[in-house]
Amino acid sequence: MARDFALDVLGAKARSSAYEYPPNLEKGWTGAYWINANYNLAGSMSIAKQFGGMEMQFIEAGDKEEREQVQEYTAYLGKKSRRPVPGMLAPTAL
Repeated sequence: MARDFALDVLGAKARSSAYEYPPNLEKGWTGAYWINANYNLAGSMSIAKQFGGMEMQFIEAGDKEEREQVQEYTAYLGKKSRRPVPGMLAPTAL
């Protein structure tokens, strides 16, 4: 999800990675996807343009059980963020 956002919305570019992507769950191998962002966000200053942009590494677990735990916790946080606490600004209100 974050990887897709960076590529689709922020216009980041894919880079070569030391790992294959997606992870190989049968062998328990971790997978990774690296991207580089060198762009202007809504007319603001370029993100570290003088240093060649901002590199982001999205690493996914190759262990099936660990991966399932991460997915369950991410889903839990997603549901929790849809129920704002009183006094908290809801992202949907922006």
